[in-house]
Amino acid sequence: MLNLHTQDATASTEAEPAYCSNCKGVWMPAGEIDFMAASTPYNSLSEVSNDIEDLPPGDVHDALVGVCPYSHGILTRAAAPFDVGFHLEQCPTCQGVWFDQGEFEVVYSFKMLRLLSSLWDPVHQAQHDQSEDQSDALEQVRERLGDELFNRITQLADDLRNHPFSADAMAYLKERVTLVSLVSNEDNS
Repeated sequence: MLNLHTQDATASTEAEPAYCSNCKGVWMPAGEIDFMAASTPYNSLSEVSNDIEDLPPGDVHDALVGVCPYSHGILTRAAAPFDVGFHLEQCPTCQGVWFDQGEFEVVYSFKMLRLLSSLWDPVHQAQHDQSEDQSDALEQVRERLGDELFNRITQLADDLRNHPFSADAMAYLKERVTLVSLVSNEDNS
C-alpha cells in the first residue's frame, strides 16, 4: 500500500500532496509526480496493458470536473492511460493532477506515472479520440452484423492478416459479395 501525505487540501501548500477527507480524492503537485515517476521502475506497455483488463470502472466522481485547489481555474480532463476506465484532471497552470478515490493507487501500482504528462498533449488527445471513434464504429458494425457473423469475419481477418495471399482472398470476397448482391437484386426485380 502506498503511503501519501494525508494533509487536508485546504491547509497544504502547492508543493505537497493533499487529501480530501470528504471524497477521498488526492491532489498531486506536478513536482511530486515527477519525483515519484523518476523513482518508480517503469513497466513496458505490454506488461501494463495485460494487467489492466481486470480493473473496476471509475466511480461517480469520475464524471465530475473540478477546480484547482489553489484557485488556478478549472481542471482539464483526460482519459487515464490504457483505457483503464477513468479520467484524470490536471490544472493547466500548475500542472498538478487530481485523482479521485483509488485512481492514484491504480496509476501508481501499474507504474503509469511517467505517462501522465502526455495525457494532456494535443497529439495524444487526437489519437485517443480517433481510437474511441474506431471503437464506436466497430461496435456499430457488430450490432448490424450480429455477434455470430461479426466473430466469423473477425476470425477470417485474423487468419488472413499474415497470409501470403491475403490480397487474393480479399479480392475473392469482394467479388463473391458483389456477385451475390447482383443475383439477389435480379431475383427481386
